[in-house]
Amino acid sequence: MARIEFIAKADIIRYVTRAHCLILVSQRLKKGELMNIFQISYNTLYNWFDRWELEGMIGLYNKPGRVSKPLFYCSQKA
Repeated sequence: MARIEFIAKADIIRYVTRAHCLILVSQRLKKGELMNIFQISYNTLYNWFDRWELEGMIGLYNKPGRVSKPLFYCSQKA
């Protein structure tokens, strides 16, 4: 249960971070400044912008399957 709560909180934090970035863009911060503030690459920044333009607020969330994959299959755990 704690892992599920961690994943949910992490997704919310990512959502808030991306929304904060868009707010700063509206305040005319330069792309280089945003990359430094959020410690992201040029490609990541533009991915956020593209998803915002295409999907709106929903685009700020991670897509399903974007979390780390399990290291072992159920049969291997046994």
